[in-house]
Amino acid sequence: MNEENCPTGCEAGAVDGRLRARHDAFIEAARALFIEKGFEATALSDVVKQAGGSLTTLYKLFGNKDGLLAAVVLRAPNSGEQIVISVAALDLGIEAKLRMLARQLSAHMLDPATMAIWRIVIARSIDDPAFGQAFHEAILSKLRTRLAQLFTQVEAEGQSFRAPPTLLSRVFFSIVFHEAQIEAITGGRQLSSGALDLDDRVDFFLRGAGIVPGGAPTPGAGGAPDDDSDAASG
Repeated sequence: MNEENCPTGCEAGAVDGRLRARHDAFIEAARALFIEKGFEATALSDVVKQAGGSLTTLYKLFGNKDGLLAAVVLRAPNSGEQIVISVAALDLGIEAKLRMLARQLSAHMLDPATMAIWRIVIARSIDDPAFGQAFHEAILSKLRTRLAQLFTQVEAEGQSFRAPPTLLSRVFFSIVFHEAQIEAITGGRQLSSGALDLDDRVDFFLRGAGIVPGGAPTPGAGGAPDDDSDAASG
């Protein structure tokens, strides 16, 4: 297969040999440049300069700059989904799995490279709602589906919950990703309260879902609730 036979936006699996290597090099270079310089400030000539090849080949593979961004964002491995798959396969109880998932997913989302891509996605989604919908379906929806599958599996093994797996997956997702979403929108970490608050939020979820008994915080819970109540009373 030669360059002429690879349609605009072709899937990586349809590209073989030397062209496959060029396809992957373009995506890696574009991702690095988008993170470093931003989407708008990155020219396609910058990508070609870093990856090698030619603008002609890049246009044949991706169509245009938006097509290249789609390849970077939508066809890259879904790291969040992979985290859920890996943790779900561990021989641990559901409480331990959820605590591990919360920490790993939060760390992934707050990683500067991930955050840079998210900001690009937010900006492009305003201009192109279809791109935002594609991102939701390719990344966020799959991640929530994996979470729902985890809750469904555990429920089938005898764990009782106070809500359906689909609702639990959405609530857990919101608890973990809230600060990352705020940071992506605001462009700063001034609202981030760190791992201590994350543990408290997970504790609250575990009690609300019926995974651990209600009442006193579970071991390892931080002091954020007391701090909040003090602040409210003051």
